[in-house]
Amino acid sequence: MVAPPEGAADGRSVVFLLIRSLRPEQWTKNLIVFAGLIFGRELFDSSSLVRALSAFAVFCVLSGVVYTVNDIMDREADRRHPLKVLRPIASGALSPRLAGTVAAILAAAALIGSFVLGFWFGAVALAYLVLQALYSGPLKHIVILDVLTIAIGFVLRAVAGAVAINVAISHWLLIVTILGALFLALSKRRHELVMLADGCEAIVRAKHPNAVEETDALLLKVISERIADHQLDDTQLTLHELELIRQSFLDTLRGAYHPRIEYPELTRPGARQEALPAERLHETPPPVKVKSENA
Repeated sequence: MVAPPEGAADGRSVVFLLIRSLRPEQWTKNLIVFAGLIFGRELFDSSSLVRALSAFAVFCVLSGVVYTVNDIMDREADRRHPLKVLRPIASGALSPRLAGTVAAILAAAALIGSFVLGFWFGAVALAYLVLQALYSGPLKHIVILDVLTIAIGFVLRAVAGAVAINVAISHWLLIVTILGALFLALSKRRHELVMLADGCEAIVRAKHPNAVEETDALLLKVISERIADHQLDDTQLTLHELELIRQSFLDTLRGAYHPRIEYPELTRPGARQEALPAERLHETPPPVKVKSENA
């Protein structure tokens, strides 16, 4: 797929494209910041409420910066994706240099604001930004570590919310947060993989392909349809991981649903044999060749 030239505005507002790159629809994940406000019984304290809202705004900006940087780093791979190619940076509608400059300014402003709220809150916000930067780099390609990184990111948000309003951080809050994040991340990936596996098995059983190439084509069709229907958008699976999954499905289905060899029917002892037609009664049976022992 050929992408348009980078930096092409395409008639759309640059501000709108920048906001899209910040992914405001994902900011609901930062609501965990208010856990300390709720469980610390400070919900009706105006000062604590203002500080919690400020903390929420800081993490919304930081998470938006992480999404933008991730789009800049993955723009070449996104251009080969049927849906991610529509993102502002991957499509070429937004210049990577402009997006990177704005992301750097927003990150600096958010970190300055976080240290204004308090030194320890700023330290947690900085740790979150560094962790997400590592996740956008090598960690998201390492099994288990990628899910742990996501879970620790939620824990840091919860800790930051408690630190911002100066309430004690409950051990139960940390345990519930990390276990809840791990459960959601792992169960969501498992659910999507199970649904994908069920779809692949169903189409192979229905079509009865006679060759490995036909089976592979059916698997590609199912995976492409799942991507087009946005069913894999939130699984965090990369194209390389989907390719490994497809190959694993192919090996499994090839062994389970390969074409069967048709063997001749054998007459069981004592079974009634059908009579030969009249025209075959006088046929001479073919001679039987017997090999000598010296042959």
